[in-house]
Formats: sequence, structure tokens, C-alpha cells
Amino acid sequence: DRIQVWDSHVLFRKRKSSVGHSGGVNCVAFSPDGTRIASASSDGTVRVWDAHTGEPVEMAEMGHKSVVWFVAFSPDGRYIASGGDDNVVRVWDAQTGEPLLEPLMGHSDTVWCGAYYPDGSKLVTGSRDRTLCIWDTSTSRQMRYPITGHKGDVEAIAFAPNGSCF
Repeated sequence: DRIQVWDSHVLFRKRKSSVGHSGGVNCVAFSPDGTRIASASSDGTVRVWDAHTGEPVEMAEMGHKSVVWFVAFSPDGRYIASGGDDNVVRVWDAQTGEPLLEPLMGHSDTVWCGAYYPDGSKLVTGSRDRTLCIWDTSTSRQMRYPITGHKGDVEAIAFAPNGSCF
């Protein structure tokens, strides 16, 4: 229920602490310019905070139907993607909180994680259903059938800096 920002050079000094979620915080992401923090919560919401003041940024309520497990800013900072127990991925306008696309439905179970391609053209999501989905961010369409082959949940995704692999 609390977001805490720590000074990375002086780890015993906490910069800010903000309360706003009514459930636990499951994931946080800084905007590419470092001015905002998005948080995903067990209360079913995504919230955006000013990284310097710790205050919530006024915007529309970004909600799922249940627990939200991941948030990710697009590389240009214009969008926020989120996913959770409702098995869908949602994409929001990072300035207003308004939904930009229809919910992206391709997973059959909890969406644990997601990451944008470094150029922002696609979003990759991973799920408890043991699949990865790749989404075209301009059309909200799934690029291909879910990628299979994992023997367990897909709980984390990271890209190489040059985007050559994830």
C-alpha cells in the first residue's frame, strides 16, 4: 500500500513515502525521464506518482478487475502497460490514465510480466499459462500465436539493450 523512494547513493536516507493503494504494491516502474513512477497493486489499480514529491499524479483511475502484477512504461514514456489476474493486458495514456486500446486478450491465465521492445513498436507479455504474447503497440493486435515451450509460469521478461533478444 506504500511507495517508497530511496536515494541510491545514501541508502539509509529515504526520499519520499506515499500511501495510495489499498492493497500491496506488486510492481513499480520509472518513466524513461525519471519524473514519474507507476505502481501495480493487489487492489486492482495502477497509480502514477511524481518521483520527486511522492505525490500521486492526478489522472483517471487505471483499474483492472483484480490484482495487477506488472506495469511498464513505453520507451518514449507516452504509454503504460499493465497486466494481472484478469488475464488481460491494458495500455494507458501515461499523461491522462485513459485506456488507449481495447484490453489485449491472448492469455488464458494471470499475466505476470511485460516489457516493451526498445523501440516501443511491440510489447511482450508473459503468463501463468506458460506462454509469451507479442503485441503490435500501434494496432493492439497479437503479432502471432502465443509462444509456447516454457515448463512453468513466465514471470519475468527483459530485453537486451539493442533489442536483439529477450
